[in-house]
Amino acid sequence: MSNDIVPSIETLPVELLHRIFDNLDTETILLSVRPVSRLFQSVINTYNRYILDLKLISKSNFYLLCRLINPQNVISLILSNHEQRLNQIDLFMLLVPLRQFIRLRSVTLLDINESQLNFILERININSLTSFSFNIKKYDDKHTKTTISLLSSMITLSNLRKLVFGINVERLGAINKGRPVKIGRFGPPPPPCPILSGFGGPLLPPGRPVKIVFRCKLSG
Repeated sequence: MSNDIVPSIETLPVELLHRIFDNLDTETILLSVRPVSRLFQSVINTYNRYILDLKLISKSNFYLLCRLINPQNVISLILSNHEQRLNQIDLFMLLVPLRQFIRLRSVTLLDINESQLNFILERININSLTSFSFNIKKYDDKHTKTTISLLSSMITLSNLRKLVFGINVERLGAINKGRPVKIGRFGPPPPPCPILSGFGGPLLPPGRPVKIVFRCKLSG
C-alpha cells in the first residue's frame, strides 16, 4: 500500500490559500469556506484583504457578516441605503465597530444620509484611503459645517488617488469657499454643474495625480 499523501487543498501553504481568497467574495469566504473545517477557520482568521461589498447582500447574510467580519482585515467597504436596502448603513454603524477599520484603502457609500456620512468619516481611519466615493441622498443643515470640514480635509489626504463627490451644489460651493482647493484633474462631470468653475486652484505635484469627479446636482 502506498504511503503517499493524497493531494488536498488543506495541504496548501497559507499564503497560497490567501491568494485563492483574493478571487472570492467575502460572503463565500466567511459563509461557505469557513465552516468547512477548523483549519479553514484558522486560515481565514488571518486573511486581511477582505472586500466587504454589502450593497446587494440579503438581510440574513448581512447580519452574519457583521458578526463574523474582523474590521481590521477589511481593505474595501461598500455600503448602500438603496430603497431595497433601507437602513443598512444605520444597522452597520450599530453592529460593527467603525474605529476598528484601520486598513481601509477604498470606501464607497451609496445613497447615504449626511449625518451618516459624518458619523462614518469621524470614526474610520481616512488617512489610509486611496479611493473614496459617495453620494448624499438626504441632507441635514445641522451637519453642514461638519460635512464641509471633513470633505475639505479629505481633498488634502496624501494617499488619496480617487475622490468622487455625489453632492449638491450648495455643499460643494461651501467647500470651495472654505479654503483653496488643489485639483489634479477632473473626471467628466455631468452638466449642469456651474460651481465647478470655482475650482481652479494650482495643480497638485506630478508625483500625486488625483482624479476628482463631481457628480453634483442643482437643488430645488
